[in-house]
Amino acid sequence: MKFFYVYILKSLHKDFIYIGFTHNLVKRFKEHNNKEELSTKHYALFDLIHYEAYRNEKDAKRREEYLKTNRGKTTIKTMLKEYFQEIEHKDSLSSKNKKNCPICGGAGEVWKSSQFYSGYTNLGVCMTCKGKGWIDLI
Repeated sequence: MKFFYVYILKSLHKDFIYIGFTHNLVKRFKEHNNKEELSTKHYALFDLIHYEAYRNEKDAKRREEYLKTNRGKTTIKTMLKEYFQEIEHKDSLSSKNKKNCPICGGAGEVWKSSQFYSGYTNLGVCMTCKGKGWIDLI
């Protein structure tokens, strides 16, 4: 049984949403996160925040094209309203956790490591140097 997917990605460190179409969602998601896609490589890493599966390719392409319109973007905001509110809340909390990285000296956003490795909630990862430096949040 073959499916065609319309998917929505959100950049983990920039304010960027990407809407795409594929027949192999897992492979395509890896390509985006491995910076193999020219249009999204500057926004990697991504979180898959929504996908829809269709049995007919034309139906999936039509949905992708619709979601890329202004009206479609409004639909996305409505469909994922609680998700976006949750992200806004986390962003406002993380802005309180800005510190200089001991590796690169950047004052980039710090993501609590519990998003990556559970149990280490007192550490953060610097998004300026793409995670090369751990930052103590205490």
